[in-house]
Amino acid sequence: LTTGSPTVVAFKSTQPALLERVISLTVLVEKESEHPIAKAVRDYARRQSPAEIPASSRGEVENIPGQGVRCVVNGTVIALGNARLMTALAVASKSTVISEFQTLHEDKGNTVIFVSIDGIIEGAFAVSDELKPDAATAVAALKERGIESVMV
Repeated sequence: LTTGSPTVVAFKSTQPALLERVISLTVLVEKESEHPIAKAVRDYARRQSPAEIPASSRGEVENIPGQGVRCVVNGTVIALGNARLMTALAVASKSTVISEFQTLHEDKGNTVIFVSIDGIIEGAFAVSDELKPDAATAVAALKERGIESVMV
């Protein structure tokens, strides 16, 4: 039902002083990912900050299916992923700034990807994938056949 080309529509950092670090770590961790959401986040981050941390400082990236990724960079644990991943990793509670960002963007139907640095959420990306022009027609046709459609 969507175009399959997700894009980042917004980014929020908990502290302006950490913005560059959050962006650079995001690019490093997602550098080789082929996942559509990871690519959207990485490409957005690269446009915000062309400076990159050398790949040699990155450990192996652990992919956690359906949730995100985790990686150690120079002794710092970085995790990028959804709320389920943050809960699974026992990441500290979100700040008010990030919680409000999450609510705003999830209410719009966007996917929120959190960036955790050493167990603290320091940033979040809102990702959107546009509906195809014929999506409404396709859903209506399914409904006529008694098939309930659900967006995941």
